[in-house]
Amino acid sequence: MTVLHRDFETKSMVDITKSGAWRYASDASTDVWCLAYAVDDEPVQMWLPGDPIPPAWLEAATNLEWIVCAHNDAFERRIEQHIMGPRYRWPLVPIERHRCTMAAALAAALPAKLENAAAALQLTHQKSDSGVMLQMAKPRKPRKGEDPNGIYWFDDDARREQLYAYCRQDVEVERELHHRLPLLSAG
Repeated sequence: MTVLHRDFETKSMVDITKSGAWRYASDASTDVWCLAYAVDDEPVQMWLPGDPIPPAWLEAATNLEWIVCAHNDAFERRIEQHIMGPRYRWPLVPIERHRCTMAAALAAALPAKLENAAAALQLTHQKSDSGVMLQMAKPRKPRKGEDPNGIYWFDDDARREQLYAYCRQDVEVERELHHRLPLLSAG
């Protein structure tokens, strides 16, 4: 099996901790900052809105020998279902070819959070600081001179580059975790 590892970074006016993944992903204000992905042990790639659909994604959607994997796959699936498919015309990978390292970690009696599972297993790759991700995931307050009713985001080049690095690192950690966890049974 070929494995396509992936991780989205998103933004929304909806607070996911209060609404849940389905409500968050289906809200019109929710969008994608970036997607980091890697095929098997190949280098991590980055997709940004406006880029063409990566060939690896097209292959994963149609080739029965490919699976997609993420930590908390339910969130990634909701983003694909509600944002990537309708807005960006991405093909969806059938659910039976999805794998979740969070579910596998829990089945192995490891912590659910990616950073804690990576630490427990003393992985080479560890999760990086989420400060910029948390900052960019929700609107910022209007600055002096800006319309107080406007919606504004932290989106300067320096923060974007930090977010992209954070997202790439998540794929590295998830991929290493995937290699270390036992497979879940089908039944």
